[in-house]
Amino acid sequence: MRGSHHQDTGPDTGTGRRRPDRRVVIAGFAVLLAAGIAIPVATLGGGGDSPSSADRDAIATRLATDAAARRAEDPELAARLSLAAYRIAPVSAAKDAMIASFSALTTVQPPDAASPGKDVTFSPSDSVLASAGSDGALRLYRLTDGGEPSLLGEHPTNDPATAVAFAPDGKRLALSGTQDPARVWDVTDPAKPTQLSTVSGLGTPVQVALGADGTLLAAATADGTFALWRLSNPSAPEPPRLQRTGSVITDMALNPAGTLLATAGISGDVQLWDVTDPAHPMQSGALHGPVSAVNTVAFNGDGTRLALGRDDRTVQVWDVSDPQQGRVVTELRGPEGPVTAVAFDEAGQIVIGDQSGVVGYWGGADPAAVVRIADEESPITSIAIDRAGDLLAFTTEGGRTSIWSLNPDRLTAVACAEPSARITPAEWEQFIPEISYTDPCSI
Repeated sequence: MRGSHHQDTGPDTGTGRRRPDRRVVIAGFAVLLAAGIAIPVATLGGGGDSPSSADRDAIATRLATDAAARRAEDPELAARLSLAAYRIAPVSAAKDAMIASFSALTTVQPPDAASPGKDVTFSPSDSVLASAGSDGALRLYRLTDGGEPSLLGEHPTNDPATAVAFAPDGKRLALSGTQDPARVWDVTDPAKPTQLSTVSGLGTPVQVALGADGTLLAAATADGTFALWRLSNPSAPEPPRLQRTGSVITDMALNPAGTLLATAGISGDVQLWDVTDPAHPMQSGALHGPVSAVNTVAFNGDGTRLALGRDDRTVQVWDVSDPQQGRVVTELRGPEGPVTAVAFDEAGQIVIGDQSGVVGYWGGADPAAVVRIADEESPITSIAIDRAGDLLAFTTEGGRTSIWSLNPDRLTAVACAEPSARITPAEWEQFIPEISYTDPCSI
């Protein structure tokens, strides 16, 4: 699914805005949480005006659109409009505006590790983040409600790793290697993982994946070969079934059920393989697109959609519920460069990473509304979203791993801890004359 550290008080890359001290913002957020103060969505406006729900939705959408248009030149005003929009009505555009304006203020990073992470993934329970290190170590982090990670443990293998994947049931984990294609771990207790097996028979994989119950392991290499192992007895895995695809492979994804494998390549096409019987994989379809390499692929939560990130900056979302009749349902335009990483959450939102270091977010509504939310100093190498869609994690080629909040209610608490994020009465009169002024953070 497939920079150097920015100081929290430094300028926001690409905007020129100086961020407030994150320690102050997070401290304010912590006070709100500790006091048990909820920040529910409220209908703003006092006096005798009572705009209808449809009116509030329209006003919030207009404000969020205005915020997006002003964000590059006046990010502070855009932030104030974003918060006001979301408090008026939590429409999709307002949620996107909150993410664009305030997610960066929630940035946390894993504790210092001996080696930068090359790939990250969330456990199905959303409580653990796994990282594959270039030194071969598997690192597991416990996540708090705010996304703050604490190291559960480092587990060295002395075999450089570039990919890591949980089984959909969360009980097993696969870690790629260069000497051996993968190691499989029992992570039922992530604080005390146990290595179950080391598989062989394939070169260095570009990606690994585990089937629904962790008894099927898939891996693919750049030379156009993928391999399938049965792990019914993980201490004695069966010899792999090797399959040639006839194309250079850049990425691979296995649907959550473990029945459909997608292999992406430089030709611009994606091959779909029925692996219901791992001993006899059969090609069940192909997704033909422009002559532009597909660098990354990812299935959605139920396996009916597949996102393809291309060299031409586009992300195509295909309906693959019938692999023989795949069709494009959405096409998105990435922010800057070739798309290098893409991920879905359970609700269908998509996060995009590209070669220029930009991270974009798409809320699932307007295909043109890919929100630019981060500018890193080196290419994005991997992206993960937790199942609830509340947390985003990504890694960069420069070795930076970051965790951000995508939860607009949490972002509201962060925004309300920063006085400059509150719209002024004069701005309210200018931008929202239909409703009487109310402080967006008052209940």
